[in-house]
Amino acid sequence: CKNARSRLLRGKKGDGAAELFLLGMAQPVDLKDRLKKVEDGQWQVRGLNKGTYTMLAEVEGLATGSKVIELEEEDGQCLIKLEAPTLFSVLVVNQDDQPIANAAIFAEARGGKRLTEMPVNCGRTDKNGRLMIDKLQAESLRVSADHPLWGIVHGETKPDQELLLRLMAPGEIRGFLSENGKP
Repeated sequence: CKNARSRLLRGKKGDGAAELFLLGMAQPVDLKDRLKKVEDGQWQVRGLNKGTYTMLAEVEGLATGSKVIELEEEDGQCLIKLEAPTLFSVLVVNQDDQPIANAAIFAEARGGKRLTEMPVNCGRTDKNGRLMIDKLQAESLRVSADHPLWGIVHGETKPDQELLLRLMAPGEIRGFLSENGKP
């Protein structure tokens, strides 16, 4: 895997390791001087302290894979099998069914091999209002679209279905303040 990317997180997925990393509150282990290629698709990480780690691996065109590693001795092994992505298609439109470009899409995996217990940023819609979510493995997704001019809308989708999210034109609230019935 020539284009493989990996990150090693301190802690266990499901116990906050991935969530803290995504929120920028925990940095991954610096692999700069620790990662050594053993052979094609195999790597060795040296100089780790005992403890629990979560290894994340990703390759373009495949779903992100992860594995929890418990280092009790000096050496440990893990195998991360990267799978074909589960595809979730999102289309964001306005009330006139015109596509909305550049809407931020967040998704929370439900069921399956979820990596986090929180929504993750999946990217932005293209000029046609579309985004294909391909890095999350799940039975379904709770998806939110957020756009500064249009607001936020939520929906749920299953693999190989297109989720249509319709944002409505912003409204306004008018009112006046009174004190004891006087403006």
